[in-house]
Amino acid sequence: NRGIDEATGDFIAPLDADDLWHPEKLTRQIAAIRAIPGSAMAYGWFRRIDHDDRVLPGSASPVVEGWAFHRHLDHNFISNGSSPLIRTDAARAIRYDESVDACEDYLFQLEMARRWPIACARAYLTGYRRRTTSMSGDAGRMIRAHLALFRRFHALCDGAALAIIRERIARLEIELARNRLRRRAPGDAARAIGRALSTDAGAACGALVDEAA
Repeated sequence: NRGIDEATGDFIAPLDADDLWHPEKLTRQIAAIRAIPGSAMAYGWFRRIDHDDRVLPGSASPVVEGWAFHRHLDHNFISNGSSPLIRTDAARAIRYDESVDACEDYLFQLEMARRWPIACARAYLTGYRRRTTSMSGDAGRMIRAHLALFRRFHALCDGAALAIIRERIARLEIELARNRLRRRAPGDAARAIGRALSTDAGAACGALVDEAA
């Protein structure tokens, strides 16, 4: 937020300290954002890298453009905070929520997608570093952070968005139950399953079947 406040240019480009950018990232994203009228954010694809800069397998290449709030709720296709390029005026209107424990990048991106169309620069432009000691490596903490995020939007949305949110919450509760069982906390696991069933029984049962498989 301090960087957003101090910025004097037309765009904000967040970069986590341990991630990498392709030399053409900003050029390609500026072109993408200008190609879609009204767009306030452009993302590109990323490759996961380890601590030695080696590329890890499994790099998706989703193309989602225009009004994408529902699709971003259903699946975080941007997936990291070092990918987007954001119009400065839009970033100042949203800002990062400093009260959240994690997932502040995803929350920020969802708020952007609620208000403006987004663009995709169709290239691998970010190296997203995965470390076992990073926050994203703490599965239980990240699941709870995502649950808090979706519960926030649960109070703001209706219709198709609310249906997506309920399904995501139910499936995350089942993930939390699995995590709690691995931590030998069966009571916590049972409560998570109960919350999942009360939120969206169909999604919860489907997630339980997937876990059993």
